[in-house]
Parts: sequence; C-alpha cells; structure tokens
Amino acid sequence: MNQKYVPRKIYQLNVIGFLFSSLLIIFLPLVLCQWEHWWTYEGISGPKFWGRLNRNWILCNIGRRQSPIDIDPSSLLFDPMLGPLQLIGDHVNGNLINTGQGILFKVLHDKHQHGHSNQQQSSHTGESDSRSVTLIDGPLTYRYTLDHISFHYGRNQSKGSEHTIDGSQLPGEIQLYAYNSQLYNSWDEASNRAHGVVAVSILLQATLDPNLTNSQLKKLTLALKNITTKGSSHKIESLSIVDLVPDQLRKQYVTYDGSLTKPACHETVQWIILNKPIYMTAQLFHSLRMSSSSEPSHNGDSYRPVQRLNSRPIRTNINFDTNHSPANEDNEDGNRRRTNQWTQSGSGNGSSSSMLKRKQTCTMKRSVMYKANLQLFKELTAA
Repeated sequence: MNQKYVPRKIYQLNVIGFLFSSLLIIFLPLVLCQWEHWWTYEGISGPKFWGRLNRNWILCNIGRRQSPIDIDPSSLLFDPMLGPLQLIGDHVNGNLINTGQGILFKVLHDKHQHGHSNQQQSSHTGESDSRSVTLIDGPLTYRYTLDHISFHYGRNQSKGSEHTIDGSQLPGEIQLYAYNSQLYNSWDEASNRAHGVVAVSILLQATLDPNLTNSQLKKLTLALKNITTKGSSHKIESLSIVDLVPDQLRKQYVTYDGSLTKPACHETVQWIILNKPIYMTAQLFHSLRMSSSSEPSHNGDSYRPVQRLNSRPIRTNINFDTNHSPANEDNEDGNRRRTNQWTQSGSGNGSSSSMLKRKQTCTMKRSVMYKANLQLFKELTAA
C-alpha cells in the first residue's frame, strides 16, 4: 500500500467517527426521551416483555407486589375501621389524551399550585378549589391530589377490566391516580417513592339503558371522537369528580398494596377497588374501543393481565354477615352488592354477564383475624 494514502484514510475515518459521534449526541436524547412510549399491551412489546425492554422497568417482571390482581372474596380480611373515602374539591379541568396505548385524562393544575396541599374544604360544602381534587380518609394516612384518570377496555365486551373479581373480568375499568401531596411536589416525584400514589379503581358494567350511564363518564367518552390519532388531545372543562365517584360508591371497597399497571411498574401504590360499578352503554364502549382508529392497536386490548398476589393481604370494610359497610351504619342504599354480587338490577339488558352467572352469596374464610375484627366491631357499636 502506498504510504502517502495512509494518513488520508486515517483522517477520513476520524472525520466519519466525529460526525457519527455528533449525530449520536444530538439524537440519542431524543430517542431516550421517547423510550417510555416503546411498550404496548400485545406482542413482543407487551406485558411479558416490559421488564426486558428497559432495565428501569425490571419490576414489571420480578416485582412481588404487582398490579392488577384477582380479588378472591374468600380470602378478604374484614377491617371494621375502614371508613368511606372522602373527596375535597369537585370540578377539574384537563386534557383527554390518546397516548397510543390507551386513553388518559390528565388534570390541569394551576401553575402556582404544587404539592403539600392545605385545603380544608369538603366536597359537600361547595367551597373547594374548582381545579383540584384531594383524596383523604378511607384507608389513607396522607392526602393525595388527583393527577390523572386512565381507561382500560378490551376488544369486546367480554373483557376489559384490569382487576378481576373471583376470576371474572368486567367490560372495563377506570382508574383515578393521585399523588401524595403532603410528602411530594408532583406526580413525577411521587410515583416511584414510598407512600407516593393512591389509585381508585371503578369497574365498568354495560347497560342498554342510557339513563343509567354515568353522566361524567358519558362526557368523557363523547369527546373521544376528537382524539382518534396517537398524541392528539382535547380539553375537557369542569369534569365533576364527585359525580363520577359519588358518595355511595366510595363507602364500600377493598384495598391492598400494589403497583402501577404500566411501565415502570413502581410498587408505590395503595389500591382502592370500589365495590360497585358504574354503567356505560354498549355504544359508548364501542366508542372507547374505536378511539384509536388510525393506530395499529386499533380495537385491541388495553389492560395488563392479573399478577400473582404473593401472600399480600386484601382488606375490606364490607361486612358479609350484615351486608353493609361497618363504618357507615346510616347506609341507605337499597342496591347494596357484595363483592362478587353484581346484581342484574340496573343493568338494563335482558341477559346476565359472566359475573351474574356465579353464585349470589359469598362464603368468606372465617379466619382468626376476621373473627377478632368482627368481635371488635360489635363491641364498639354496643358501647
């Protein structure tokens, strides 16, 4: 080889290497910032592979307190000290967003508003800040500020909910996520920290009677026609959280410690699964499934499969002996349901779902803890 060409080749290689390094420096942050979107609910980027796609998501594969789970009524632990979940505030403004993986309602907070909330008004006073909602009481030790609402559904009405009841899946589920605003300043700070998040799960049931449809749920689903492509959003004003999750709905629930149901699956969530569903018509379910009409995931499933319980306790304030919530003696709701008893009244259709085909009573394991708590409840009420 002619020696005079060697320096020139080395120079050319150095130039190419410099250009490649420059491009890598420019574009690598752009690639990394989009990494959180490289997951789906199906295929090689589905739930089984989340922990392999990103080392920061390893809990999705090896975590032992993962969500969602199946709620087995026979293994619930009765806790008479669990009172109703309370809301401070009511109406919020936000953006309904098509994320590509599903539908999300993101609450818009005031710029001057951040964590460590000191609001004192109750939702029933009508005096609270109209742009934020805080969750207190129930099983909660801290105060949590509502951050977003996620929707989960299936490719048909036989499935869709993330949590299941005694092995049965409902057509859908909405989840209200709130962050600990006493310890942390934002969702991003709280989502991977201890006691950082509470998630309230409301199961969705189908009905043929449009009068039974939850008004705020209808408001959200009717806006889906405006966000049919990935990344599109539509502003929703004055969404009533109190109407979406009314008082009667917040009295009976089960609760357990779990995780986020999407990457990075942080195990920082206290879950509250409400005992009663809210209703949507089949047409609105169809709108939900068709909301990503131009996406590859169109009409696909939008839920994570149930995870192992791994000996975690699941507590409830539903007293199966008396069929009422022990912390609420004045419960006048005539349509009380046991945890696995989704009665057909109000469903509005002539056929029963898979849940309705199951037995209408629940035989709970009479554990020592259950008997002790029930005896304590009787003593407290007799005092």
